[in-house]
Amino acid sequence: MGKKKKNRNTDEKEKKQSRQGRKKGKFPWAPVLIVMITVIGIAVFAFLGNGISQELTMADMPALKGGENKPNVTPSRYRGKTASAYNVALKNRDVLDYMYCYCNCKQSIGHKSLLSCFTDDHAANCGICQDQAFYAADLTAKGYDLAQVRMAEDKKYWRPLR
Repeated sequence: MGKKKKNRNTDEKEKKQSRQGRKKGKFPWAPVLIVMITVIGIAVFAFLGNGISQELTMADMPALKGGENKPNVTPSRYRGKTASAYNVALKNRDVLDYMYCYCNCKQSIGHKSLLSCFTDDHAANCGICQDQAFYAADLTAKGYDLAQVRMAEDKKYWRPLR
């Protein structure tokens, strides 16, 4: 039994010494700092990373052209907001051909650009296409260049796919 008491005393002395050692500034700062920097980095990336990470210039625009060659559907086939959207698309063909359509019809039905939505009846039943056309035309009328319109459209309409 004497040995057990000796071991307990030794264990208590070691614990006391380790506590005293921590009090003398031997806190493990390196791992704590690494964890803190990682957490802050993830938070900053999550806050700032909205999917649009590059600024566009006019030099970038040729690569973004959809290349739609089909003619627009005539606006007279529709009424109200839909007719207005098809009219805007007719007047802004060059602008809309550089815009990505955020209803994701490129993946679902093979459209080349936002302009493609107005070369068939797709935009007649799609509020996203119509809203994007109105927004692009409005920005163009305000004097935005093609790259600025594209960046504004991307910022406003981009969302992760589900």
